[in-house]
Amino acid sequence: MNTRQNIITNYKPQFEQDEKRVSAFFSWVDGSINFNKHYNFKSKSQLINIIRHEVEHAWQGYLDARNNKGTRTDWGKAIFEKFGDIREKHLKKEAKTYTVSIDNYVRYDEDFDRYKKNYIEIMAERAGVSIQKQYDNEGMPIRKAFPYVPIELL
Repeated sequence: MNTRQNIITNYKPQFEQDEKRVSAFFSWVDGSINFNKHYNFKSKSQLINIIRHEVEHAWQGYLDARNNKGTRTDWGKAIFEKFGDIREKHLKKEAKTYTVSIDNYVRYDEDFDRYKKNYIEIMAERAGVSIQKQYDNEGMPIRKAFPYVPIELL
């Protein structure tokens, strides 16, 4: 099993109602990040947020796999076999928190409020918003330099 992350851009949601709601997801099964080919991103800024959100889930999955000795999926098993137990005290604590959160994970279509309150979703949301703000702030000079180019293209 390959432990490299894959980016898949031709993912199509299983349910029609998700085509406009689900922009991307991290697969705990194979370690891939999957982008919905039917989702219409409103801006590059929004895309940056989603990318960072899903990368955070990949990090959480990586730590969880090392914490639970790869017992969830073949991808997790490959991660554990390659990297082994976590030695760093602060990472062990972080991994344990992620494992508890993953064990209690509720999908968005089952109970949206509980989904949004799950620790891994809170952390992924924070990571996405943080990098989006950084992207927006750092891109301000270039957007000002090209005032006739629509902002969503810069």
